Amino acid sequence: MTIMIIEDEEMIREELSSLLESAGYSVIAPTDFQNVTKQVLDVKPDLLLLDIQLPGVNGEVVLKTIREHSSLPVIMVTSRNTEIDEVLSMSYGADDYITKPYNPTLLLLRVQAVLKRTQNVKNEEITY
Repeated sequence: MTIMIIEDEEMIREELSSLLESAGYSVIAPTDFQNVTKQVLDVKPDLLLLDIQLPGVNGEVVLKTIREHSSLPVIMVTSRNTEIDEVLSMSYGADDYITKPYNPTLLLLRVQAVLKRTQNVKNEEITY
């Protein structure tokens, strides 16, 4: 399983990468946020961890654009902890929403839950 991390804070990006790699996931974590939507759609990861506040672009807008082209599972990981941000993210199609600072164990459990749910949907689509 490949997880793509779109996070502009280097320390958090590296921490997330290490956490996910130690849990057995393959991680792609770009450091260039120009054309971030195209990067995500080109890579086609199994899951996207997406920050809301990115240089030059809003992660919620990125999410909305991704949803026009893909049903890729997306978990928003952000320092924004207002209810309106969570509501907006979920209304734009986020599968989950995690605020920083996050509990690493809970983050891994949420990643597993979203992947399990979306893999089950893919499997069901294949069998019908």
